[in-house]
Amino acid sequence: MDREWLNHAIVLLVCLVGGASGCGERPEAVMPREAHPARNGTSQGVTLKLLVVDDPELAGGIRRLRGEWAERTGGGRLQVIEWASSDLVAAKSLPVDLVVYPSRYLGTLARKNYLRPLRASVLRSSRFAQADLLPAIRNREMVYGGCVYAVPFGSPPLMLCYNVRMLQAAGCEVPSTWADYRRVVGQLEGQAMPCPLPLADKAAASMLLARAVSYARQEGHMTLLFDIDTFEPRIASPPFVRALEEMTLEITRHQEMSQGEAELATSPFPSFSDAVKEVAIGRAAMTFGWPGVYCPQSRDAAHTPVGVSYAPLPRAKDCYRVTRNRWETSRVDTPVTLLGVAGRLASVTTFCRNAASAFKLLLWLGSGETATGISARSRSTLWYRHSQVEFFQRWQAGCQGLPRPGLPVAEGLPAITGTRHRGMARTVVGLLSSDECFLLPRIPGIDRYLESLADAVRGAIAGETAQSALQRAAGQWRQITRSLGRTGQQASYRAHLGL
Repeated sequence: MDREWLNHAIVLLVCLVGGASGCGERPEAVMPREAHPARNGTSQGVTLKLLVVDDPELAGGIRRLRGEWAERTGGGRLQVIEWASSDLVAAKSLPVDLVVYPSRYLGTLARKNYLRPLRASVLRSSRFAQADLLPAIRNREMVYGGCVYAVPFGSPPLMLCYNVRMLQAAGCEVPSTWADYRRVVGQLEGQAMPCPLPLADKAAASMLLARAVSYARQEGHMTLLFDIDTFEPRIASPPFVRALEEMTLEITRHQEMSQGEAELATSPFPSFSDAVKEVAIGRAAMTFGWPGVYCPQSRDAAHTPVGVSYAPLPRAKDCYRVTRNRWETSRVDTPVTLLGVAGRLASVTTFCRNAASAFKLLLWLGSGETATGISARSRSTLWYRHSQVEFFQRWQAGCQGLPRPGLPVAEGLPAITGTRHRGMARTVVGLLSSDECFLLPRIPGIDRYLESLADAVRGAIAGETAQSALQRAAGQWRQITRSLGRTGQQASYRAHLGL
């Protein structure tokens, strides 16, 4: 009996060691009750279900690869399903093998035990080329709680978007600080060149964060939203109040200037795509977004936004020091990298019955020319590897249908897209080349928190004081936390921060 017990123990130990994944020596995540053990390693004849969340262009790109996947696997089938993000958040299970999702949901899915950590064989694969990933993506976005759960399809940093010709005509330079930004906005709008802020839905929260993170940069900006020890919301603190007061003044001035202007028929609260479109077609001078968030509706129109370029978010001249309860001159001269506003990740689920085949598909989709082609179709992604920079213009025209890899996409475009846009591509690489970035918290209920913060922004625009609006939002955040469970939310926040 002792010998039999020992044999069972040895087999169990071997299985645990063999299942080690992207969490160092940690074994693959325990599958929930609905999941099934993986079948053998062959993909021949296997049908895999892949769920794409909130990204029809990306889903369409993956569908086009079904024939190639079948050829590669000797008849393997790929079924692509689409869901809205609300469906994903409410799901009691994920009856699919793989899922492609907005990066802000990584913590939500991991906490539900819906995702398998990446296998060590994937991370070590020369095809995956982990070292080729830009540091902010490799070390921050695809990692949660010390585990690597996903392969990336790209995550655009929020950037300042401007119309090159309009700034030149107004005699303005691209602002590098928020003080410069306020001055330049005043000059441009004084010359009937609007500078709309994207405020639709959760965009308003992102715009407030872009500024508040800058003002809290000297200390504690990583834990700007919640106290790490108590999980109390910190969104009514001085950096947020100052940021919202400035935003309110700018928005009020913009609304007064644009009132009655027929050419500005867009919503007073535009999305990122709508705001960038206004800049691209010359109806606005400056806004915020990222390359590729706006795609013209036809191939011919793809040559229209040649006068648009991008710069880092303005940085702060002054920062609030919590420990001294006062404002001080900032010693930080680098811009903020704000991630999580968009971005897509892909993971194998714990509900997958064919894990070996699913990881093969994940590796193929997330590597090489296949990954570049898929990512460039989405409005919510951007180049995320060193090797992709030379193809940067594919992300700007990607949703029009991609040429085959290697074709000179820039051929035929006006010269203005050359040096200036190559500089913009390098700027993106610079922003993603440090893991000192601010990621929207990947915690359960993140959309509810952001919607509440966005509502505070719109409340201040409607006349509520910034302090009152943010205190009201902080109260709503406490209610959200109580409804989800403070202990679990705090644990998820710490995992998000890598603590």
